[in-house]
Amino acid sequence: MENWMIGTRLVILLYCILYYVMGDMEAIPLIILLILVYTSSVAISYLLKNAFFKKITQLSSIVILLLCTLLTELPLILLISIDILELVSKFNSDWKVHLIFTALPAFFVDVSLLPEYAAFSLLTLIIYLLAANHFEALSVLKKTNESLRDRNEELLSRLDAGNEYEAQMRYLSQIEERNNLAQSIHDRVGHTLAGSIIQLEAAELILDTQKDKAGAIIKNVKESLKEGMDSVRTTLRTIKPPAEQLGINRLKLVLDEFSLNSEIKTSFSYTGRLDIISHIQWKILIDNTKEALTNVLKHSKASNVDVRLEVMNRLIKAEVRDNGLGAPSMKKGMGLSGMEERTENAGGKLIIDSFGGFSVITILPAGEEI
Repeated sequence: MENWMIGTRLVILLYCILYYVMGDMEAIPLIILLILVYTSSVAISYLLKNAFFKKITQLSSIVILLLCTLLTELPLILLISIDILELVSKFNSDWKVHLIFTALPAFFVDVSLLPEYAAFSLLTLIIYLLAANHFEALSVLKKTNESLRDRNEELLSRLDAGNEYEAQMRYLSQIEERNNLAQSIHDRVGHTLAGSIIQLEAAELILDTQKDKAGAIIKNVKESLKEGMDSVRTTLRTIKPPAEQLGINRLKLVLDEFSLNSEIKTSFSYTGRLDIISHIQWKILIDNTKEALTNVLKHSKASNVDVRLEVMNRLIKAEVRDNGLGAPSMKKGMGLSGMEERTENAGGKLIIDSFGGFSVITILPAGEEI
C-alpha cells in the first residue's frame, strides 16, 4: 500500500519540478528546502509506528504543501490529495468521503492548475482504492490461509490422537485376548493337571498294596487328561481365526500398501467359497499378487490394478490386471518364471495376457490338499 502511494508521489513530484523548471525558477533555495522538509515529513510518517504521531506528521505534510502554495510558484499542492487520503482513511473508509476531502483543497489551487489538480486527484483516488482493495484481498487470503493452516493442524492433531487411540485399543485388545487365553488355560487345563498330579501321587503310594484301587485312579487320571486335551483344542479352535480370514485380509493388506506407496489405485473383488482355499494356496496367491504388482510398478505405467478372485467347483482363479501399456514382445524374467514354478508345483497353471494392459492369471485346483 505504502509503495503504491510513494510511487504516485514520485510521479506527481517530478511533474511539479518539471513545471517549475519550465517557469521562472524563482526562490530556488526555498523550493529545495520545502521539498526536503516535505519528503522528510512523509518518510517519518511511514517510519513511525505510533498511530497518533503518524497522524501528526501526515497533518504537518498537508500544512507544508499549503505553505508551499502560498510562498512559491511550485505546484506541490498537487500532492495534497495523497496526504489527505492517507489521513482521512484513518477515520473513515468510505470512498465518497475521501472524494469530498480531496476536493476541498481546490479552493487553494490557482485556476490555471485546476485541471491538473482534478486529474491528479482522481488518479490518486483510483490508485488508492485499487491498492486498498488489493491489500484487503491479500489480508482476507492471509487470514483464510492462517485459518486453513490452523484447521489443518487441528485435523492432524485429531488424526494423530485417533491413530494413538486406535493403537491403544489394538494393544488393549491383544492384552485382553492374552489374559482370556491365560485364564482359560489356568481354569481348565491347570486344574486338570493339578488334580491329575495329586491322583498320580496317591496311586504311587498305594500301587504296591492296593493295585486295583491304584489302577482305578490311573484310569480316572487318563480320562481327566483326555478331557483337558479336548479343552485345550477347543480353546485354540476358538481363538484361531479361519484360514480364509487370514488369507483375504493379507491380500487386502498387500493391495492397500501398494496403493499407498505407489499412488496406483487398486480394486479387489471375490466370489465363491474362500474356506476351501488351503494355507499353501493362499501363500501362492499372495506371492503371485506381490510379484505381479512389482511388475506393474516397474514396467506398465498403469494408473489402476484390478484383482479378482473366483472360487469355482474345481478351480481357484486369481487375476491381476492393469490398464498399462502391456508388453507385445514380452520376455519372461525371474519374477514371472518364479510365479510359474510355484503355481505348477501346486498343480496349477499360470496364464499371461500382455495385450490391452497386462494380466496374470493364477489357476489352482480347488478342494485338494497340497
